[in-house]
Parts: sequence; C-alpha cells; structure tokens
Amino acid sequence: MAQWKLGLGILALMVGCLTGCKPPVEANLSPDGKTVAFTNDDGLNLRDVSGRSPDKVIRLENAGSPLFSPDSSQIAIRVGPKACLLDLTTWRWRALPPISPPFAWNRSGTELIGLKGQTASVVYVKTGTVVRNYPLPITPLFAISVGDDRDLAFADGSSIVTVHRGVVRSRKVQGRVCMLGLDKTSQSPIWGEGDMGPLQRSPGPSHAIPHDSVIVRTCSIDLASEPMTIATVDVSAALGAPGRFAEPSSIAVSPDGSRLALVGFVDASDPGLMERFAALGGFDHHKQGSSTEAKLNALSKKMRFRTVCSVLPVSGSRMAPRIVKSKEQFFVLRSSICWSADGNTLGTVFDDDVATSTVP
Repeated sequence: MAQWKLGLGILALMVGCLTGCKPPVEANLSPDGKTVAFTNDDGLNLRDVSGRSPDKVIRLENAGSPLFSPDSSQIAIRVGPKACLLDLTTWRWRALPPISPPFAWNRSGTELIGLKGQTASVVYVKTGTVVRNYPLPITPLFAISVGDDRDLAFADGSSIVTVHRGVVRSRKVQGRVCMLGLDKTSQSPIWGEGDMGPLQRSPGPSHAIPHDSVIVRTCSIDLASEPMTIATVDVSAALGAPGRFAEPSSIAVSPDGSRLALVGFVDASDPGLMERFAALGGFDHHKQGSSTEAKLNALSKKMRFRTVCSVLPVSGSRMAPRIVKSKEQFFVLRSSICWSADGNTLGTVFDDDVATSTVP
C-alpha cells in the first residue's frame, strides 16, 4: 500500500486505514437479473431484485467471490480457503477441488475455472473433477471464458494471457489492467487500462489536480495481432463532472462488450477548495512540513465527495454518460459493479449499500 504523506484524515480515509480492515463487499448479479448475491461480515446474502422477498442470509466465515452459473441455478463461492458450490434449487452445498478465485463459468455452465497457484484448473461440475490444467505465467486477477467453451482469458495488473486451442499465450500491456470482459461479436477479450486506485496522479506539475483516464483495448484470442484501442474514457467526464477532481474505483464491461459501467467519486466540495488543496501540494506525496500539513488537514476536513455510477458506450457513439446511481458521502471505500446477462440490469455496491438499476 502506498504511503502518501497527506494531511490528517484524507490519506487514512482514502486508502481505508480507518475501516477496521473490514472485508470487501463482493457482489454478483444473476444472469437472469433476478437476484444479487453478495458477501459481507454476515456471510452470503441473496437479495431479490424485485424487492418482494426479504434478503436470505447464509452465515459463512470469510466468504467471498460469489459467481452465478449461466442459468442462475448455482453459485460458486470461496469459503475460507475452500471453493464450494451452492445449488439454489435444492439448497445443497458441494465441495469443489482445491481451486481459488477468480472463478469463471464456461458458456454452457458445465465447467468452472479456478486457480491452483499459477495453474488454471477446469472443473467438470457434474462430477467435481479437474479435467484440464493450464500452467500460467501470471497470477490472474481476472478470468473469463471465451468462444467455444474451451478458450479462456486471464489478466493480472500488467499482462493479458489467453488459452486458445490448448495453447497458452501471453502479452504485456502498456497500462495497469483494471477490467477484463468479452466482445461477443468478435469473441475477443476486451480490457481496460488505467489507474484504478486512490490518488494516482497523471504526469504534470505537483500542484495539478489528478486527472485519470481508462483506455479500452481488444485483441484477437490468439494474441497474434497488436492490441487495438477502442476508446479512451475521461473519468471525470464519464462520472458527470468534467474538469472536476474524480477518481475511479470499479469498472465493468457489459456482457456484449458495448458499454462500460464505471463507479468512482467526484469532488462535491465548495468551489476552489480542491484547487487550494492542490496548490499546497496535497496531491504530491513528497510534500512535507508541519505548517503545510496543518493547512492540508484543515482543507481535507471540508472536502465532500459524491459517489457516482454511470454507463457509457465503449465506442462508436457520442452519447453522454448516463448516471445510474449517485450518493453524497465522504468517500466510498468498497465498490463493485455487475451486469445481468442481457445487459439490462446493473448491480452496484457502494460500501454496504447494495442496489440494482435498470439500464435502458
């Protein structure tokens, strides 16, 4: 974790040092758009999107990474160090072979992909046996199934790795990978590169307000061609506050690869406050000095932020971003986004606030 030498509360709050090290809320929206599965301190929570039924809470210790099967009938989940499968029709649990997240289902729902160290293991769900293993050159943060149910794609912070016709290939990328999805038209991986963390500053003078962008690229599954840039997303404009201080925290591509959902926070402070903070070197982690620190502390106490979720096209359109959800609060320390299979419903998590929205 970067140690930014800012004022009193701004550093600790922004990187979560004062949260009591609570586990992140991880969420997944069922492909049929009817249920949100999310994990928190209570365990696994199942929320009816229609609101007609109360949440179902299944008490689990240290659970995370819930992922619905393509037909919405099962959930793969990590419980402690183990991988398990919950059948939502019988409410029976099954232990899986020793694999860990990130998980990915194949298109037909017959196989589940997970990791065992730096090896991608493919589990045949019906029998619970590992049917294929692929040693990887990275430890992935993201995983998806591509194409004919046997092709796979993975990403860590700096590389894209694919498995095509049983052959593992790898390619370094220029930025930091912050999402991985599938362009269903071309059956090619699509990913975003950008700084998806607190207070990552673009090159420029130390008094400049940080300005982030996310570059969306794609490449053929065999990685034979050079990656193609589809779009460059200005974060502040995408979050409905062009020119203001804005930071992204979560991003997800729609199932068909045509739209991005972006969660981040934008400056909602009094006019000029963030500019004064920047002029004092507030975004320069090398800035030191007790008198300056005191001024930065005083300004940070007055800061206000609005957390925003917006949806925008990946390319080929000048349509303005659509704000799906907005909430004023000091800072959102944990967020995630998930799409339904048809791309019409979006699940959002702002800290412990879990909700769904219809996306026309």
